[in-house]
Amino acid sequence: MSAFKHTLAGRLLADPLAVMAVIIIAALVTLAVFADAVAPHDFRAMNIADRFAAPSADYWLGTDNLGRDTFSRLLQGGRIALTVGLSAVLIAGSIGLVLGMVAGFGPRWLDNALLFFFDTLRAYPTIILALALAALMPRGLTTVIVVVVLTSFSE
Repeated sequence: MSAFKHTLAGRLLADPLAVMAVIIIAALVTLAVFADAVAPHDFRAMNIADRFAAPSADYWLGTDNLGRDTFSRLLQGGRIALTVGLSAVLIAGSIGLVLGMVAGFGPRWLDNALLFFFDTLRAYPTIILALALAALMPRGLTTVIVVVVLTSFSE
């Protein structure tokens, strides 16, 4: 049993705040993944008669100015955020891994060139670079993922 205490899982289970954080994160990810099944209303459906409704048994978090259910929209937004986050991390990690291996195992001049490129890229404020990239590209979820990848793979 003492060998388990020295593992990552053992240390995690020993800290009640960490256990609670894992439970909350797991619940949020589960809700985002199964948003279509969990959402009580269609997130796009408008009900003008119920505009700005207060939280109730029918609308758990109320409605917006077009009568759309806020809880259902929140679940769908979580799904989109999870998609963007996971996609961007996987793509940026892959690019960073490949470029790091190329710089590490390649010739010295290539390492210096990549280092110069990334230092130049990191010299610009991230928000300005992201806004410029978003303005140059068409609208959509793919653009958001590309902008996040391009502003984060060098870090």
